[in-house]
Amino acid sequence: MRILLTGANGFIGRYLLSALIGAGHAVVPAVRRPAETDRLLPRPASVRVDFNRATRPEDWLPHLEGIDAVINCAGILQGRRCQSIDAIHVAAPVALLQACRKAGITRVIQISAISAEMEAVTCPRRPMPF
Repeated sequence: MRILLTGANGFIGRYLLSALIGAGHAVVPAVRRPAETDRLLPRPASVRVDFNRATRPEDWLPHLEGIDAVINCAGILQGRRCQSIDAIHVAAPVALLQACRKAGITRVIQISAISAEMEAVTCPRRPMPF
């Protein structure tokens, strides 16, 4: 199976990347820094995606060509000047899921670091639309 894996450089993603490759899947990491992930792969296959900017389905559609499944585990625990919790945990995942629907991809796994507690810094400030 050919799988788009977001957040493949992260805490969870790097373990998923290794396990998926070990199971014989073709993995396409979608990450901010492809060089970091490509050195872990049998051959370079990463695509550059910035969740702060990939907030429209059109941003994701080119990355979904030939993809059978998507695993989204990109996330941050705290916002920073150049990293928006709302973009990374809401806008980009929603755009990715909408793009999957348009591309006919029905196998999607969403892993999130956001909290259900409104007081938590990782809780989105607006309801999730899915």
